[in-house]
Amino acid sequence: MLETEEKIDPRNDLAGDEAAARKIAQLGHYDAIVSELEDRGLLESQMQRVQSLADIDFLNEEDWKILTVLELFDRLTFEH
Repeated sequence: MLETEEKIDPRNDLAGDEAAARKIAQLGHYDAIVSELEDRGLLESQMQRVQSLADIDFLNEEDWKILTVLELFDRLTFEH
């Protein structure tokens, strides 16, 4: 878990989930980000959110996981 756990609000509302996930993404290491998102139960909802942003139907679950972490870490690169 993050040392800053108390600074992340684990509310169930979508905006709070996204904010918490973005904070986790600042860990900067893919495996650590995925692990933390999974531990907090945020990965699935964030993957669904990112899937709703992109009109793509040929990606598998691992691809969506990678894109989700990218979008959380750096939205501009994701949009590019």
